[in-house]
Amino acid sequence: MRAMMDGTSGEIRFDTGESLGPALTQQAFLATPLGASASSLGASGFSLGPRDIAGQSFVASLWFVADALRRVDLSMVQPVEATSWDDYSEDRELARKAKHDAWLEEQLGPSPWRLFWGDAQSDWDPRGGSSNIIITYEHRPAVAVFDVQAVTLDAATGDIALDTGERLGRGLARTQFLASRLGAAARLADPSNPRQSFPVDLCLPGGTAFRLKLIFNGEKLFEVVLSMKGADDPPVADYRRHWDDDAALARRLRDNELERKARHDTWLDGQLGSPPRSYPWGKIGSGYDAVFVRSDVIVEYA
Repeated sequence: MRAMMDGTSGEIRFDTGESLGPALTQQAFLATPLGASASSLGASGFSLGPRDIAGQSFVASLWFVADALRRVDLSMVQPVEATSWDDYSEDRELARKAKHDAWLEEQLGPSPWRLFWGDAQSDWDPRGGSSNIIITYEHRPAVAVFDVQAVTLDAATGDIALDTGERLGRGLARTQFLASRLGAAARLADPSNPRQSFPVDLCLPGGTAFRLKLIFNGEKLFEVVLSMKGADDPPVADYRRHWDDDAALARRLRDNELERKARHDTWLDGQLGSPPRSYPWGKIGSGYDAVFVRSDVIVEYA
């Protein structure tokens, strides 16, 4: 597949020659034929009809903040699209999610997709009944993905320890975290919200990766959500093999999350032994959410 999303710059190039990227301003966009053909989504949002990227048709939505492009949503056009909830299909939307996963890996390499210019993620929203690629442009002062050799859990304290020396646990204050090298690369979603979450992406040998989401209430760290990625995750070859079969793609996506759940269980058993896993400092558990089709390890601090 031709790469039409530049991992170095974050630029998205349409097959017609037009492009979008973090350097694009709203004023410049509106002065182009692309901007002239866009539909308004409000004062600073715009929607583009189906356009090809690397031979694949997408609908794109753009949002500008203070004249700068800050977010692009892409939705891959399916052969059959729902026109109302009466012909909505969850399998069709999960198949779209699987295609987004595969397309991003083909364009940007293995996840997590957190780069100097911002990040990309493949999102499934069961409440809205839709799947999208969400590209956020936000320059960071530090490297956003960290190479480590091992991630371990301390049953006595509940700390998550990296072999590079960092420890994340209930004694970690928000200001202390933000002053660390991990916190320096984390994105603050809403500075006015006392309950804030920060992503930390860790790459381990052999293609394994962890995504940690640290959730603070004020200065206190009260929860960490972990998700483990395997070496063949997403299974792009399988997704490509079933590309035109929505039911098979949806089933493979669900199976992939159940496989992730099994990895979580194996990792926790090796770290802490068999459940239940309740401690004086809090508790830890592995779960699979069938509605959101997502597996996580959740560490809750008392």
